[in-house]
Amino acid sequence: MENAEYYSNCNVATAEENTHKRVFSSNGEPTSTKVKKSQQSFKNQPFRIAIVSKSDSFRKEINTLINGEPRVSLCGVYDNLALLDTDSNTSPHIVVVNLTTETYSKTLASIRQLEEILFPRINFVAISSIYNPTFLERCFYSGVRLVIPTERLSKDFKRGIDAVASRLSL
Repeated sequence: MENAEYYSNCNVATAEENTHKRVFSSNGEPTSTKVKKSQQSFKNQPFRIAIVSKSDSFRKEINTLINGEPRVSLCGVYDNLALLDTDSNTSPHIVVVNLTTETYSKTLASIRQLEEILFPRINFVAISSIYNPTFLERCFYSGVRLVIPTERLSKDFKRGIDAVASRLSL
């Protein structure tokens, strides 16, 4: 099965859990409605993102995608995960990693080690051109919360980050 074909049958991110939200009708009487958690989207809650990649073009593309988002703060750009700031006051909430065919195995091992120490403070989002069931299983086992195929990055990045951010406890 081709990567794109497999991807078209999958959801990149889902936030299906519903929560209750108290709202008021136009005449001021309280009503209760169900609101999808993904619609809450932490509009007023800023969160920090770090980028981990040796590729300047990848760094620029991610920076372009998050630029202009008032609730997103870029807190660091790193060549590898060993350089990641893990101080709880300044560490990122979400780390976007570039998983290439050459480096994914080592990167996933590093994520697994960090995940054991830092969970749930830091959430990992992987961007990769590799997209098959075995690879996804390795990513999720290592602690990656979301995998976005490189070819769908510009289309699905914001929605994916919103889904991961909606699960943060800021």
